[in-house]
Formats: sequence, C-alpha cells, structure tokens
Amino acid sequence: MSFGGISVETERICFFMDIANRIYWQKINDIQNRIPVPLNLKKTNPNEVGKIQARPITTIPGNESEAVDFQTLLDEKIKEATPAVLKETELSGSMKYIYELIDGLSEKYNVDPNLIKGIIKAESNFDPGTVSSAGAMGIMQLMPEVVQMYRITDPFDIEQNMNGGIQLIGSHLQKYNGDVASALAAYHAGSGNVSKFNNNPTDFPNTKKYVENVMKYASEYNNL
Repeated sequence: MSFGGISVETERICFFMDIANRIYWQKINDIQNRIPVPLNLKKTNPNEVGKIQARPITTIPGNESEAVDFQTLLDEKIKEATPAVLKETELSGSMKYIYELIDGLSEKYNVDPNLIKGIIKAESNFDPGTVSSAGAMGIMQLMPEVVQMYRITDPFDIEQNMNGGIQLIGSHLQKYNGDVASALAAYHAGSGNVSKFNNNPTDFPNTKKYVENVMKYASEYNNL
C-alpha cells in the first residue's frame, strides 16, 4: 500500500532511521564533550540510508530484513573524523593546553616533544579519561604502580598524568642511552621485557606495533 507514491513500508523505515540518526548524533555529542579532539562530522545524508542498512545487527521492529549496525557505523565515523596528527592551527582550546604542557614538560625532562605527542596519540588519542583493560589510566596511560611512584593524586588530571608519563619515558631514554625503540618498548611492556623484545620483536607483536606507531606519529608531528 502507498500514499502519494510513498509506501507505508518506506515511511516506517524512514521513521526509524530518523530516530536512529538522532541517537547517533546524541552519542557523537556525548563523545565530543569528553575528548579534546574536534570530530568535525557531517550530518548523515538521507540518500545514504540504504548504505547504513547494509550490515545486520540491530533490526527495525516489524521489519527484521532491514538491519543497522549502529556501533560499527559510529566507530567508522569517529575513525574517519579523527586525523592522525593535528596542526597548531587546527587545535581546540583543550588541545592547545595539552600542547603547551608538552612543550614545558618535555623541556623540563629533556624529551623530544614530538615523541611525547606520538606516545599520547598511540596511548589515548589525547583522551584524558581513557582507562585500558589492563588498568592503565589517563592521557599517557599510566599503570597504578607508576601513579604511586610519581605520587600522582589524580591520574585523570592532564598535567599530573603527563608529568608522570614524561618523567617515565625520560628515565627509559636515559637507561637505554637514547635508544628510542628500547625506551618505547619499556614504556609499553616494562623494562624487564626490553632485552627479550630486542632479541625477538615478533614475540611481542603488540609492543612491536606500538613502537612502530609511536615513531611514525612522532615523525609526522616533526614534519608539520
């Protein structure tokens, strides 16, 4: 059955897609309020509704053949919207504050500021509220023992967290005579695993990927 050339089924699908779109943007706004990186997303084009319905996970009530994977869509949109690195002219107020802290603390502890940016990018993507499944906390993902070692009272405070994280990577750089790869491996997997990592990096695939990513990001920041 149709009215004015539009079927009842199509109207129902459009109705539920409108609700889904509102939920999607509510989630986006919630995420934007918790992170300093500007997402700069565009509103969903109504003509792309068919593309959104491609992957079945969540079904539209009364029409289980029409399905939407909202979480995957959300993850993809965020990934597309977040640049690998940000130029100074693209920074929000929160990011400018973070960059100012990086400049001051990297000078204080004699660490390359672009290396710090690379670590933060890889660890938390500049989200100071991040908590990993292993218990690492904050913008530089400090483990509880590191928080205790540097007497950090609030690991989610950006300045306290970065002060501890930059001291930590600085101590690793000193210990390994400026060998950045070894220092990063120690930051990620612990000093006790560095010699094992250096002897056979393939035994530590996550750490190997981490070191590669941080060094890539640091190089990109250096070239801005």
